[in-house]
Amino acid sequence: MKQNTTPITREMNINSLPEWLALIISSAGTSAAINIAWSEWTRHRDKKLRRRNAYLEASSNIEDYVQLCINSIEFESDALNYYAYNSSITNHNGKEIYAFDKPETIEQPDFNKTVLNNINSDLIFIEDKSEIKETANNMEKINRALRKKVEEQEQKLKLHLGDPTCIFEEIFSLKITGLASCGINACNLAMKTRKKSRTKSKSLEEKSIILKSIVEKHNLTIYR
Repeated sequence: MKQNTTPITREMNINSLPEWLALIISSAGTSAAINIAWSEWTRHRDKKLRRRNAYLEASSNIEDYVQLCINSIEFESDALNYYAYNSSITNHNGKEIYAFDKPETIEQPDFNKTVLNNINSDLIFIEDKSEIKETANNMEKINRALRKKVEEQEQKLKLHLGDPTCIFEEIFSLKITGLASCGINACNLAMKTRKKSRTKSKSLEEKSIILKSIVEKHNLTIYR
């Protein structure tokens, strides 16, 4: 019996892909999906890092403000010594030598300038921006209320009403009450922003301790 030696041929289905080509296309699709996922993750990671840095910058600015408050308290202490407790002697050249020198003018703490105006609005969360703004408004209320009392005491000095030394002491107490109050409120805010930046600050803790010791030393009432 004669065998059929005609080669067997298979019909090609033009609607189906060869296995090797399907594998290539499948791999390409997977690779594209991985690239997209990686790109999105990288973008998310970078934004998260930028946000932490924004909170770190805010924290540093707040701490700078706190230091300005502490510096101003020291300035007011020197001013009290100069104006209220100063005494002089005359040396052999006839020149008056004072026990306390007049303190040099220093930069005054300004929360808006140091902190609020430098907030990264694109990265700081809305609720935190609101809290920072609220802190700024609260500080302004504290300063406005105490400034009015200081002006009343200064008017007494001009009119020579009362003991000048006692009046200077009252002015000193009012001024450092405002500075300590704003400084402590700022410290509390900085602790929150530090937490968001996932960093710690030893200097912030030290500043907080300094302010609390000033409050205890002068028996101040802190405004919140």
